[in-house]
Amino acid sequence: MKKNCKRIACLASLFLLFALLAGCAPSNDASPAYERGTWNNGVYKNTFFGIQLTLPEDWKADTDEELAERMGVAMDTVAQGIGADASSLKQRVSYEFFVYNEKTLSNISFNVEKLSSSLSEEEYLSAVKLQLEKMENIQVTFGEETSVSIGGQEWLCHSMTAVSQGNTVEQKTYLLSKDTYMACLTASYTPGNSADIEALVSGITPLS
Repeated sequence: MKKNCKRIACLASLFLLFALLAGCAPSNDASPAYERGTWNNGVYKNTFFGIQLTLPEDWKADTDEELAERMGVAMDTVAQGIGADASSLKQRVSYEFFVYNEKTLSNISFNVEKLSSSLSEEEYLSAVKLQLEKMENIQVTFGEETSVSIGGQEWLCHSMTAVSQGNTVEQKTYLLSKDTYMACLTASYTPGNSADIEALVSGITPLS
């Protein structure tokens, strides 16, 4: 089961990589600085987007070291978050967290990207789809787009199904734009097992 979980997690990370590359360009705007969210006693808080999440019992969160290994980046890249050198790709992405349920194989990653200019969630998603369509050896079927309330804010939700090397993964991506930053929640789960994902997402509340 752990082997399958790793495969699903890697597939989810691959989709995330293409999403983060969708708007790759230098940024010279004067948007407010972004500060990476924090974990404390199983509670994640993000002041910039005004949300928080209490991790359910059956879920685990990667340490920064594990997150860096999973995403294939250096530890200081994860710890630093979005840096002053916005022309550098590694400093335009803040890897917020990766949480997973070992029993159901479901996982959710949360990342924030510093864009070169302000984009709506719909514009960003269109760029991501173009990248996904170019992927080889993975069959992607796009689903519906809906508006979902998360933490008291309206996020754009997009669903899709991917098949790679005999593994089928269903995915929902939740997007929220603020200034020139894009928040991206990417939820991956095996077919028919979205209940724990929906429960966790609904547990994201306004920051208190």
